Amino acid sequence: MWSPYLGASLTTLTTILAIACLGCSSLTAVPSPTPSSVPTLAPSPTQDGGPGSTQVYLAETYQGAKFESAEAWDQVVTDWDERRPETPGLIQRLKGIRVGAQTSGALSQDLGILNDKFKHCVVGFEVAMGTDLAVAEYVAWRKEHEYLTDGVPGLFEEEDFRATMDGALRASVEGTEALCEERWGAQDRDWDGTAPPESG
Repeated sequence: MWSPYLGASLTTLTTILAIACLGCSSLTAVPSPTPSSVPTLAPSPTQDGGPGSTQVYLAETYQGAKFESAEAWDQVVTDWDERRPETPGLIQRLKGIRVGAQTSGALSQDLGILNDKFKHCVVGFEVAMGTDLAVAEYVAWRKEHEYLTDGVPGLFEEEDFRATMDGALRASVEGTEALCEERWGAQDRDWDGTAPPESG
């Protein structure tokens, strides 16, 4: 059985140790959680080198030119965020991303394929065939959004999104390669800048 004196002694000892420890090390304040808004896919530009930083916008390009300011880049990111399609269910989304990555990987291994827009068209076609049009649109949008915000120069192109969606919209037609060559040019030559009509 515990003695009441022993209990009091333990309490006193614990208090003394706690006070002594206060002098042993500096206290680190733990910030209390503060309410914050839901983060956007690409935060506004900051100076700290994190996502949305000036380092990101300086590396990105738009329509063949570098951004003149972080604000100009942020406006394009905002515009792109506003074009975000509905997010598909997890299973379909992952399947679409997998089909897109596999198709893109296979096309990239063929060194005879030089036309990037042809590749995008084929990827869109295959993703839509493997899932559906909504998933293909999400995968195409997601990839370009990633390119716009990853800080790797020269990967974001709105025309890539258009070529991917062009293939996806024709996913019920047989002959993917012939279709994409007809609409985006020969696969064995660089894209010449000619795009099919929007309604074609």
